[in-house]
Amino acid sequence: MTRHTIPALCLSLLLLAGLPPTLIGEEEEHLTRIYRPKHAQADVLAELVRLSGPLVRADPALGVVLVQGRPAQVSMVIETLAEVDTPQPDPPPDPAPPDVVLDLHLVGAFRSEADSFAAPKPVQETIDEIRDTFPFSSYQLLESLTVRTTPDGRIATVRGHIQSQDRVDYSVMLVLADERPTPEAIKLNLIKLELRRTDPALGVEMAQIETQLTAAHGKTLVVGKAGVRGIADGIFLLLAARLD
Repeated sequence: MTRHTIPALCLSLLLLAGLPPTLIGEEEEHLTRIYRPKHAQADVLAELVRLSGPLVRADPALGVVLVQGRPAQVSMVIETLAEVDTPQPDPPPDPAPPDVVLDLHLVGAFRSEADSFAAPKPVQETIDEIRDTFPFSSYQLLESLTVRTTPDGRIATVRGHIQSQDRVDYSVMLVLADERPTPEAIKLNLIKLELRRTDPALGVEMAQIETQLTAAHGKTLVVGKAGVRGIADGIFLLLAARLD
């Protein structure tokens, strides 16, 4: 065994035996001490206290920091290691995702002229686009409603009725995708409109629109078309999504 291997062997024996982590080096004015981190990683601590005086290096395998130099310098570094070896703060929690507000509009389409009321501008612009594809004689905004929901997988449901020649009950089910919505992409895993008309002679007549879609912030979309007698020749469901 050479004289150069003795300090390394002593260090290993001390680590295994759990003895006080101080070694006298080959020269009396130098010593080696071992610091066992309680919180931070050894290589991170070693980088923080690396100086031009004492030799500081990490031993990732043993999870310790080795400090070698003059006693006063080594003591100062060990004290510094203890000061900076503190618990790391927990990362701040992710902010809660914003609520999503969905504006829904039921628009009736008629083959004959019908009384018409001025619709809000975004809705009217969408009605004008529908007219280019479905040339009914007239269109009328039958119902508007607003639903507030969150992207947590829960079903948001709203119910109501439209009174025309006959009463037509409706229900709308909405499920947002389980992901953080953005102004560029508000994704709905489900949007379902059910229309129900009860006729004493003919029984129950039902129609529905069911789909999934991705909406841009504030843009009014045509979700689909359905028809129920006694109220209109066709009913379009329009939707606009926004963050709140």
